[in-house]
Amino acid sequence: MQRAEQTDPYIDVAVLGGGVIGISTALYLELRGYSTAIYTEKIPFRDEPAPRFATPYAAASIKPASVTMSEQRQALSISQDVFRLFADSGSMGIRQQAHFVVYERDRADPSYAEIVSGFRRLSEVGRHPKRPDARSVFGWQFEAYFAELPAYLSRCYALYESIGGHVFERSLTRDDCRNLPGEALVNCTGLGARDLFPDPRPWTVHVGHQVLADGVQLVRNDDGEPFSYNYTPDPDAVGDGTAGEVYAYPRMDTLVLGGSRIEVSPDDEWNGDVPGRSRSVGGVEVPSRIIDLNQELLETYAGVTLERGELTGRYGFRPVRDPDGQGVRLERVSLDGRPVVHNCGHGGAGVTLSWGSAAKACELVEEVLEPEPTSLSVPREFAVAERLADRIRCGRYS
Repeated sequence: MQRAEQTDPYIDVAVLGGGVIGISTALYLELRGYSTAIYTEKIPFRDEPAPRFATPYAAASIKPASVTMSEQRQALSISQDVFRLFADSGSMGIRQQAHFVVYERDRADPSYAEIVSGFRRLSEVGRHPKRPDARSVFGWQFEAYFAELPAYLSRCYALYESIGGHVFERSLTRDDCRNLPGEALVNCTGLGARDLFPDPRPWTVHVGHQVLADGVQLVRNDDGEPFSYNYTPDPDAVGDGTAGEVYAYPRMDTLVLGGSRIEVSPDDEWNGDVPGRSRSVGGVEVPSRIIDLNQELLETYAGVTLERGELTGRYGFRPVRDPDGQGVRLERVSLDGRPVVHNCGHGGAGVTLSWGSAAKACELVEEVLEPEPTSLSVPREFAVAERLADRIRCGRYS
């Protein structure tokens, strides 16, 4: 990575923020034909994680999430197409696996049923995760894309630099933004966006808890293939203090268990309180259901036990913009006469919507600044970038 003390290069676009939204947007712009640089306080999975930096805490199952966003269906479709390309290449840390969405109360088919591949109701599936005491379950299964997030983001950064992108680690203030190089700025700073640019819309923060289970046996289905799930028990059946969704996502290096969604104000210091029953895991208080309910589901469906695993509790902040109104901020404004494109406020859907959001941000840049595409030369290991560039430049995602 290039260091902040280096002289800023001449660039077309400065991308603020280096999380999954920032690196996806910077890559998209480079492949479209812009020269770019990323300015970020932290590099995911290289620098020490902090709860306010959301990306390292993403579960990274690329499935539709509850977030408000203009043209969300199109953004999801674009992201699915890019992740399909990455999965087929085998070089970017993306794979496809069976994912279950299970409820103990019936639900109608989701709006994304026609976008994801292999969608089936549980009644058509056969075996699936089920709490032993549940009378019946409902929901669906589909083939979800899953990011091995440490590997995926490392590959994204390596690809970005291999095609000429620059990365500068530095903290930014509002005045700093005025002095950055570039004909345009793209703001992908997540929760930090509120400190850099005025925003008339409200923000909230969802605190999400996870437990990392190291050293447990592989999470596989009857066919020996990895799977993941989101499971929501009937609150009347599990009792006070234990209701709420849980999930399990296997990674190469660990098993990620969740979750929680505790809404707090971005202006207040969270005091660590966890509603309902909780337990301390490695000194971090987490909802008890993350371990208790996941243990039941994993053991009955896949014979996986957490007893011998090394468990680590953690939590991260997911910044959500205007959840009851406009939602994700994807718009162009001006700072001292220079275009600023905002691409932030994705909550827990950052990975899922990253490439669709990048396409929209690029479209907003292109309305005021023409790209200058050149022939792309990439190392053989990143040959997939040439195919992605072809799709971007031919207007497939417009």
